Amino acid sequence: MKFIPQLAGLLALAALSTSASAQNRITVIVPLKLNKFNSVPTPLVQIGLQKPFRVMLNAKRQIQLTSSSGAILAMLSEPVPIDEPFVATFTYDGAQGSVWINGDPQSQITKLGYTWSGDATVVADRSGVATFGKIGVFSRLFAHAQRYVYETQYSRSLGVEMQTTYASTVRGSDRNSGVFAATPKADVQNAVNYRLATGGGSVRVEAPANDPYRGQVTVGRGSSIVLAGYGELPWYVQPSNRYVSGFREVGNGIYRKHVAVSNYVGVIWNEATLNGDGQPTPLYRMAVDSPTVPEGRFSLVDGYLYVHLKDNVSPNGQAIEVSKAACAVRIWNGSGSPVVIKNAHMRGGYNACLEVGFKKIGGRVDASGCTAQYGTNGFGSREVYCESRFTNCEARYNANDGFNLHAIETVSSPMTMIDCISRWNFDEGASPHGNTRMYVYGGEYTDNGQAGFHAIRTSTMELTDVLIERNNVSRVSTNYGGVSFNNDSKGKVENCTIRYNQGPGYWRLHPANAPINGATISFGNRFADQ
Repeated sequence: MKFIPQLAGLLALAALSTSASAQNRITVIVPLKLNKFNSVPTPLVQIGLQKPFRVMLNAKRQIQLTSSSGAILAMLSEPVPIDEPFVATFTYDGAQGSVWINGDPQSQITKLGYTWSGDATVVADRSGVATFGKIGVFSRLFAHAQRYVYETQYSRSLGVEMQTTYASTVRGSDRNSGVFAATPKADVQNAVNYRLATGGGSVRVEAPANDPYRGQVTVGRGSSIVLAGYGELPWYVQPSNRYVSGFREVGNGIYRKHVAVSNYVGVIWNEATLNGDGQPTPLYRMAVDSPTVPEGRFSLVDGYLYVHLKDNVSPNGQAIEVSKAACAVRIWNGSGSPVVIKNAHMRGGYNACLEVGFKKIGGRVDASGCTAQYGTNGFGSREVYCESRFTNCEARYNANDGFNLHAIETVSSPMTMIDCISRWNFDEGASPHGNTRMYVYGGEYTDNGQAGFHAIRTSTMELTDVLIERNNVSRVSTNYGGVSFNNDSKGKVENCTIRYNQGPGYWRLHPANAPINGATISFGNRFADQ
């Protein structure tokens, strides 16, 4: 270790040997966290003694790589935040300098004629301006994948999350790169597109309940990514239009308004009036559209939205939300690694709140801590082969099923639900179709309009340790109740509690296809089990 007395506040951290044949090439990896800033240019790191390179913090709080003469070789375009750790990597090959932040490219500046002496003494600031992790200096340029391996290793000392783009509905701007949580992008889809274009990584979203992201989030063909909130907080996606005025009464508490809306919308909701569960009140569509709308329902007739709120309340001054997109989140990433979704709270979607598979392209998703409300389906899988896994997820107030599993022809797409809840959906709590496979472990499937579970065609449905109660609220069929196995579907019911359903606890067209095993109990149901 060498001490450099002429640089006040700087201390030599390490001396690394290098090859003289590569004197004009250098890679510098600097994990740091800025602690304070006094609007004064400050040297953060010096590399070498003869004609040294310096990592500087300039008067605009941008970090830059400079030559010994002060020429800027590479510079980050936006200010760095205080108290947010990151990894800055600088490379220079004698002609071009580049900078990466947390593994992502940021800027390039070309400067000719500057060579590095090959003296790799590292001098880092100890004045308290910044906190440093282990600093790496290499007399070579790495390929992207190899450089990222080193960056990931060096980032661990400060707990930096690599290859992450931030987006915020609260403070975002699409003039920002989104590389820092403090300077996020505004558009979540913009952030997703960037991550897909750069090979994957994470998107962290700040979108609170009172300021949700109002667009559809789509992860299409390409790399798989992680979608999560800031610090694992919930984030809200709600692709809907809000109507608060312009409704005209047509009689008997029915109001109408001319709106542009998809004919596939099956449920709308009023965010100004909460139901007994403390959630916005859903209004389900009439089975046959008509201007004569019963209380608590809506219809679509000749371009008009007809609504009839409880107690004949006028929708003017309320907050009527109508889905404007097919999904809140759509995943059709093909057969790559699963898209990981954490703590997303989704409202709306006239196909589903979260849809896996699209345009004959499958998808893979691993979702946890998510909710799906006020869509046609809550969580849906469709088209060609898809794989879906849901853990601690909840589906409520959807016009069809809470968990809906489809696939074309004989495709046997699997869906796994672990400790999930499906409640107050207009049709089933969960339903596999075609030749798909549904595996359910734990959770509660209650108060749904039709069956708690309904398997049809040649699907497979296996239920273990599940509570299934108070289903078939609408009493549409004597075969619907807790669990129904129709057509040639098969599976098992094991260690489940099935009670108080408005139909049989379980009904099987072919009992041998779906044995009732273990400590399953069925009681208090309206009709006898079969």
